[in-house]
Amino acid sequence: MARNCQKFLFLATSVLSLALGLGLPSGCGSGKLPAQLPGQSKLAEFHVANSIADNVTLFKEPEAGSRPILDAINAARSSIKIAMYILSDEQIIQALIAAAKRGVNVQIMLEPAPFNPEDPSKPLPINRNTMKKLIGTGIQAAWSDPRFRFTHAKTMVVDDSVAYILTFNFSQSGTTKNREFGAIDTEPLDVRDLLGIFQADWSHQTYQPLAKRLVVSPDNASAKIYSLLKNAKQSLYVAVEILYDLTIIDLLGQLVQYGKDVKVLMADPSYIPDNLKFAR
Repeated sequence: MARNCQKFLFLATSVLSLALGLGLPSGCGSGKLPAQLPGQSKLAEFHVANSIADNVTLFKEPEAGSRPILDAINAARSSIKIAMYILSDEQIIQALIAAAKRGVNVQIMLEPAPFNPEDPSKPLPINRNTMKKLIGTGIQAAWSDPRFRFTHAKTMVVDDSVAYILTFNFSQSGTTKNREFGAIDTEPLDVRDLLGIFQADWSHQTYQPLAKRLVVSPDNASAKIYSLLKNAKQSLYVAVEILYDLTIIDLLGQLVQYGKDVKVLMADPSYIPDNLKFAR
């Protein structure tokens, strides 16, 4: 499995605080959904439990399917900016093409060489096939910044006002088979930073994220994630596909020794052999 995925975003102090049992910040978790989300008038149908932090809601896959994404794309009025590791879902591709044809400014940035677990020497051709489909559609498409080993981020910003920060790719398995999550964020500072990161990566420039609760690799992810885990008060529940960071593994062991309730859910070692090392 490939290592050193360099571009990755997550909402640490909102989404993870709930999952890790650290407690939510004061004033969060009111159960009120953000108003006027593009295409999201029926968020309850997408298995959104409630508002988990100020201006942030959560939906889960595969229960929600592709509807939250398709509805947001179909409701976009002015712009859609997507950074995606893999884009192959035909319904989403066609919805994006339709948005461009009705005058929406659609920009898509894709990873040129997704990791191929069956033959690491030959990247998956998925995104190159998708790029061919986007030619002549009115969509602006570009490869991600080559400074990063991978652009593993999965984000979408609609109308420069609503951000979708996702664990899943825009693929069939992402919304029909995998356990995944999506955070819908309308906090202006978060959206500003996501737009800044997107434009910087698009132009192959640098951008320093300012929003305190955004975790961005390689900019600030290691320190923020370590601090979040270290400060678990009673319990720490981690669901992760791959775990081989020795610093994090050592920290989890220390937390157990301190009497914390630590549970780690990982992918089956038959799929990710490296996970067997930690499980032992």
